[in-house]
Amino acid sequence: MIERAEIIRQIDFKTHTIREAQDLMDWFDFERLRKLSELTKEYEKIGGTFLRSIEESAFRSRTCHHPEMLPYYQYWERRVFNAITKMIIRALAVNKAILLNREIKPLIRMEAGNNHLEIIYQPATEEMQTQLEKFHKGIIESTKFFGRWKNETCKVFLEQVDNETSEKMIKYTFYDDVIKNPVITALSKDIIDQVQKLVNKFDFYNSALT
Repeated sequence: MIERAEIIRQIDFKTHTIREAQDLMDWFDFERLRKLSELTKEYEKIGGTFLRSIEESAFRSRTCHHPEMLPYYQYWERRVFNAITKMIIRALAVNKAILLNREIKPLIRMEAGNNHLEIIYQPATEEMQTQLEKFHKGIIESTKFFGRWKNETCKVFLEQVDNETSEKMIKYTFYDDVIKNPVITALSKDIIDQVQKLVNKFDFYNSALT
């Protein structure tokens, strides 16, 4: 399920409804969080239900940290890591495709007005850039929803309240390892470059007018 998951929906540029930037980002975010909620519930069953059942059948115990199960824990954690990596690559590829959209119909509604030889955009280009960068960041940080397994166990690190920030977080996740993947690194760079090119276009229009 994780490997095949589409946490960022494909957009049909020919049939979609043009939206306000904030509305579109909220829609993407709602769908992403909904899907991640489903996936993490199923993910926790791997160790908490399935591997524990195997331990019970083979060793008549339900500890989730049987020493003879250690190679199996490592195998499945690697499988999960690979699945999450593929999920993030797929989502980033969709993000890049959205930014490279060359269809006639636009994705986001922007308004422009002339104020003393200066074009004023609504939303402002700075706000648009912030929204697009936040969108990209949200995809990467989807990895933080999946807690790693505690050492030599198949018990997941669960969400807790951080003593310093008072925010809920999972202490150990797949984030630090997934972001090192060269494909993810390259896609992220392409997305950042495309966002900057988009912003530069608006700056060019302003400079041409003046």
